[in-house]
Amino acid sequence: MNQQAFIVTAHQPEPILKRMVERLTPIGIVLVHVDARVPIEPFRDLIPSAILIPNRVKVTYPRWSLLEASLNLSRQALEIEGISRVTLLRSTHYPIVRDHQLAHLASDMADYIEALPAPNSGRGKPVSRFTRRSVSSHRHGRWGHVAIAGVINRLRPPLDWTVALGETELRAGSAYWSLRAETLANVVEIVRAGGPLVDYFSRIDSPDESFFHTVVPTISKNLITRPISYSSWEDGQHPTSLTREDLRSAMIEGTYFFAKKFEIELADWVDDQLSEIESEDGSLEPEAVSEPSSSSDASPSPRLPPTSAV
Repeated sequence: MNQQAFIVTAHQPEPILKRMVERLTPIGIVLVHVDARVPIEPFRDLIPSAILIPNRVKVTYPRWSLLEASLNLSRQALEIEGISRVTLLRSTHYPIVRDHQLAHLASDMADYIEALPAPNSGRGKPVSRFTRRSVSSHRHGRWGHVAIAGVINRLRPPLDWTVALGETELRAGSAYWSLRAETLANVVEIVRAGGPLVDYFSRIDSPDESFFHTVVPTISKNLITRPISYSSWEDGQHPTSLTREDLRSAMIEGTYFFAKKFEIELADWVDDQLSEIESEDGSLEPEAVSEPSSSSDASPSPRLPPTSAV
């Protein structure tokens, strides 16, 4: 029997994490990586049905440790018998499709990851993202990180991804994905083996938005290069809290399984909308999603992330 695992990175015991785990637990196995910088006990009380993995790392944005957390989750998920699919999420995600649509993913033969050609400044992935060396920001703070990174990158030659990747095309996109277990196992093996490619991505900022995206297209037998998660972006750099109008547009579009940066009240609204859907195939028709009330803080139009821009 096919089973799926939802793997989640978390650093705060937020109410929306509890709500997401409650939605996902009947559909699959939920594994959570809690940042080693924070106590794990509040998470045990908050999400007792989830597996809190013991192999925790101190996550430092925007370094390789972001990927270490998801790779540790991936390894543990792949050890579970019968797992056919693994989906990576963050603690502020929430499903915006019906449960049976998520359940269908277990037998889906496609790999979903927004793996788009890079660099691409129009999508928020300029050349500097892939040539500058990463420096830890934890010890020195944000501005200390900027200053030290600037000095190091002036003194040392820029990184050259063409040397590390050879003929493999550099790709990037949303950090979240849903992969078949076979595909994910191959990625994990590539990391275990190491080499120039892994070394390169360990040296740049935000490798969680480019490493899987570059490797998976070389492995996947059925690749769908679209994001699984919707986000709203205010300045092209940072996701903002979602509004009803954002979610209404995303749900009508029908290409996303999840959305990110949820308030708990919006999860109530989404669940109400989904419960009203009567179409046979489970899709959301425009007339089936209620207009946001006049009292909502809806923005005039949804703001798509730069990686999803045309």
